[in-house]
Amino acid sequence: MSIKIEHETFGVELEIPFTRLDGESHSVSADYFQTLQTLKGERGEETHLKKLGSAIIGIETPYGEESLDNGFNLGESATGPVGSLAELWSIVRTEIGDVINALEQEGAGILNMANHPLTYVNESTYQRNVAPKPIYPYLREYRRWHHEAGIDAKAQNSPSVGVPFERAAEAVNAIIGFGAAFIGIYANSPFEGGKPTGSQESRLEIWPRMFADPRFKGDQRVARPPERPFANMRDYFQWMFGPDTAMYFVVEGGYKGGGEMIVIDDNPSVLQFLQKDKWQGRVYGTNEVRTIKPNIHHLALHQFAQFTGARIRFGVSDDITVEEFNDAMAGSGDEVEKLFVEKAPYCYIEGRDAGANFADTELAAMGTDIAASVAISPTALQAGILRNLDRATEILQHYDWQTLIGLREAAIKNGLKGEYNGVSVQSLAEEMLNIARGGLRQEELWMLAYPEFVVTSGKSGAVRALEQYEKLQGSPTERIGNILVSRIAIDPRTI
Repeated sequence: MSIKIEHETFGVELEIPFTRLDGESHSVSADYFQTLQTLKGERGEETHLKKLGSAIIGIETPYGEESLDNGFNLGESATGPVGSLAELWSIVRTEIGDVINALEQEGAGILNMANHPLTYVNESTYQRNVAPKPIYPYLREYRRWHHEAGIDAKAQNSPSVGVPFERAAEAVNAIIGFGAAFIGIYANSPFEGGKPTGSQESRLEIWPRMFADPRFKGDQRVARPPERPFANMRDYFQWMFGPDTAMYFVVEGGYKGGGEMIVIDDNPSVLQFLQKDKWQGRVYGTNEVRTIKPNIHHLALHQFAQFTGARIRFGVSDDITVEEFNDAMAGSGDEVEKLFVEKAPYCYIEGRDAGANFADTELAAMGTDIAASVAISPTALQAGILRNLDRATEILQHYDWQTLIGLREAAIKNGLKGEYNGVSVQSLAEEMLNIARGGLRQEELWMLAYPEFVVTSGKSGAVRALEQYEKLQGSPTERIGNILVSRIAIDPRTI
């Protein structure tokens, strides 16, 4: 049985590695977003610059935003929600094209790799590139994250597909469960720091590095997949906000915004925080004392606070009281789902395992649909799986959960050729594709052309790059530099 959703929603956050056309890493100039704004204005689109202090860090568009992720060498294109995969792709292809055109004016482009392999991760690189968002000093200084681990433009393609609250836990289990297949298909980072890494998707080694010795051990735990599937949303929240976790802060305007960040005394978990009428906190950076009364928006603010293969994302309304939420969490079944169905506006699943891939000249030569489908295909796969959720759940129940988790590491290392406990990433990917085909409409099936090509040929972005590397002469850095020049993304509007 397919999921029936009254109003389907789709979106994507696409992280974009910037590179100079000669292969060196590129940090965009102060004029980049104004150039992007001009390009959009010429089409009659109304946009607004986003600033933090005097720094321009993005533009808001009628359908999302173009901004920076963690550094000036890594863009982020956020689109949605929209009502169809076709509409999403129409917007995304235009956004990618606009970014390419704006970068060309700086002698730069988009790199079709999930990190920039000639960027060396060190303190000077970090300080030169890091975006001026207040959360980053907090993460490094207060929570002891090694945030510099991602400063080499590590990039993912994060699809968002709406689901009913009643099936959110089942849906997030499915996307986490198929994580190894997403990793293997979209593996695109076999090099790092000027040399081969021995892994096809070294991008995902960011999490053990970033959380090597955090102040709060829960940060480390929720960067790994759960030990078992979630029974319901209550189970999900207990895993995500358990006693070993610590809430981040209270802030107006979102956790990457510019409002004052109030760190709550004693660092309670989110669930502990919601149990009291009021708390004392201190403004990060000034230590000024504030009194905070918990509300349901503080829960929503923290929904980003886990870093495994998928997240449940949701909206809340003022109609939901903290008391109602706490009562639902005190239940033993689907009380949280029932509360959110009645009073919360939306729910969707955010996938996090697909590395960023873009069309390049080699892919364009292999076929129009293959090249055209690259950036939209993770969303199409996720949509097909979630529309066909009964079948996805049935197939995943044939596997031991720990085998599925072990396959993730095998996929990071060896892509589709990875194996764990007698199961191959290739076979899981084939099953995932079959499920996705069953969930997509006829006019959407072309969007699976890229994953179909990779699973059939074995030629992921990582495999193609490694094959090219072996044919070249010179030092590792010279060979990787030659590969990068051939990996500049092409405007999808020209395909």
